[in-house]
Amino acid sequence: MNQNNTAVNLSKMHEFLEKNQLDAMFINDTDRYLNEYVPRDQAHYYLLTQFSGSTCKLLITKHHKARLYVDGRYHQQAEHECDLDQVEVVKCPQTISIFHKLLEDLNQLNIKKLGVDGQRTSVMEEENIIQNAKCDVSYFDQDELVEVIPLSKSGLLKPLKHLEVKVCGSDPLSKARSLINEGEMYLVSALDSIAWVTNARGFHQPFQSTFFARCILTYNKIYVFNIDEQAYETNFAEPIVFKHISVNQWADNIKAIASKLQPSKVYYDKECLTGADYRILRDIFAREQLSAPKERIILKQSIKNDNEIEVLKRNFQKSSQVVAETIRQIKRAVKENKKLLEKDLYDMTNENYKRMGAIDLSFNTIAAVGANASIVHYGKASDQVMIKNGDMLLLDSGAIYEEGYATDKTRTFLVGELKDPKLKKIYTLVLKGLLNAQNAIVPEGTLGAAIDILARNPILQHGYNYLHGTGHGIGINTHEGGIAFSFKNNMPIKMGQVVSIEPGIYIAGYGGVRLENVVVVEKNPSIEGTLRFRPLVNIGFDHDLIDFNLLTKEEQKYLEVYEAECEKQKTLI
Repeated sequence: MNQNNTAVNLSKMHEFLEKNQLDAMFINDTDRYLNEYVPRDQAHYYLLTQFSGSTCKLLITKHHKARLYVDGRYHQQAEHECDLDQVEVVKCPQTISIFHKLLEDLNQLNIKKLGVDGQRTSVMEEENIIQNAKCDVSYFDQDELVEVIPLSKSGLLKPLKHLEVKVCGSDPLSKARSLINEGEMYLVSALDSIAWVTNARGFHQPFQSTFFARCILTYNKIYVFNIDEQAYETNFAEPIVFKHISVNQWADNIKAIASKLQPSKVYYDKECLTGADYRILRDIFAREQLSAPKERIILKQSIKNDNEIEVLKRNFQKSSQVVAETIRQIKRAVKENKKLLEKDLYDMTNENYKRMGAIDLSFNTIAAVGANASIVHYGKASDQVMIKNGDMLLLDSGAIYEEGYATDKTRTFLVGELKDPKLKKIYTLVLKGLLNAQNAIVPEGTLGAAIDILARNPILQHGYNYLHGTGHGIGINTHEGGIAFSFKNNMPIKMGQVVSIEPGIYIAGYGGVRLENVVVVEKNPSIEGTLRFRPLVNIGFDHDLIDFNLLTKEEQKYLEVYEAECEKQKTLI
C-alpha cells in the first residue's frame, strides 16, 4: 500500500474542498463511460484510498476521514488495503446499497454543500442525491478533478473487430429500429450497449471487449463518436457514421443531428448517462422531448437470440475445459508432492485460457487458498502462500474470446486428503443451493428474488448466509443488466437471458466456498407457461467435499444428470 501517495492525494482533495467552499466531495467508482472495471491509474477512488476492488463509493469530507463504502464482497479486502488512519471503511449490510448508505450519511454528517463529478456520476445517482440529501450540490462537468489528481490516459487502442450477422443474429439498423420509431433519437452511452448495437468489439480496456465511444441512434443512421481518445481504426460502413471529435465538439454534433432530424423524442438511460452529458441534452432539447424509459436497451440486449446463445455455448465449453484441466493439474501436482504457490494456481489458470484462444480475461482471476477464500473478491494471488495437502482452494475465473462475449464460473476444490469435516459440510450446503436454483421450474414472470431464495435457503437453514446476490446477467460484459438474482430484485426472468447462479459460504480467517454456474433461461417444454434453466458451465464437482447424506434423493439425481453431461464434455475433476 502506498500510504504516502494516499496522504498527498487526500491533502489535494481537502485543498479542492476549501477552494470551492465545499463540505464534501462524492467520488464514484467509474470512469467517464461509467464502466465497472476501471484501471487503477484511471480511478480516483483508488488513488485516494488504495482500495483495488471494482465496486465502492467514496466521500471526502472537510472534517472527517475519507469514508469508503463497500458491500459484503469487499469488507475484508477494503480493511486490508486501506490506511485506516486516513480512510474509514463503511461496511454496508445487504439490506442497504452502498450508495444509499452514503446518502444517509450526508445528512447525519450535516453536509451542507456537496461536490459531484458530473463526468463520472450517472443521472440516476445525481437524482438520488437531490431527492435524498439535504444539501446544495455543485456539479463539476469539466474534469476539474483531473486537474487536482491527474489520471492516466489510455494508450494505443486496437482496431475494431466487426462481427458478422451470423454471429450476432441481427444487423445494427434492425437493432436500432427495435428501440426507436422514425423521427426519434437515442443517445446510447453504455459501452457494452454500443458494442451490442454496432456489432463491433475493441478490447480497449482490460477485461472488456468494448470500445471507447458515444453513440446516437436514429431510424436510418447510427452515429458513433470517439471523443478525445486515441484514434483507432474502424471499418464502419453505412448506415453507421463514425467520427473522431474533441470533447468541445460533442454538443455541436448532437445539435447538428437534431437540426437535421427534428426528433419528437430523445431517449437516454438514467443509469448509464453521465450528469454532464444530460446537462448537454437539457440545453439542446425541450424537456418534453427527453425520455428515459427504464432499461430500454439493456433489456433488449439481455435477451440473447439463437446465434448469440450458440456462441456463448461454444465459449463456455472452452472455459469449462480450462477450469477442469487446471483443477486436475493442481490436484495431480499436490499428489506428487510438488511445491505450489497460490500464485501458481492464478498463473496456470490464465495460461490455460490463452492456450484455449482467449483474447483477454473477463475479470481478474480469483485464486484463493485456505482462509483467503473467505474474501469474496480476493485480490492479488500471493507468491508466499503455499498450497498444502488438505487445503481447500477457490477458483473464480472467466475469459473473452474473439466474438467478445464474457464467460464466468467458480469452483471450490480440495487438494490432497480431507482433514477438516467442516469443509465438507459447508461445500455440500453451497452445492445444495446451486442444485436447487439451477433445477428450478418457474412460471413465466417469476422475479429474480425467487431464485435467490431457492439458492440461499439450504444455507440459511444451517445458520450460514452470504452477503452478495445469487446471480448477475452475463453478455458482452461479465456483469450485464436486465436480470439478476438477489432478494431485492424485482425484474421478471425472461427467456433467452443468461445469468449466473453463485451461492457461497464465507468464514473469516477460516475459508470460503463458492460454486458458480452460468445458465440460459429457456421455455420448459414439459409444462406450458413455465421456464427452466440450461447450464452453459459444465464442470464436475469435487466428490471429496460432498457429504451425500446431506443431499436429498432429488438433489443426488440433479447431480447425477449434470455430471453425466460433464463426463461427455470431459470436464469432470
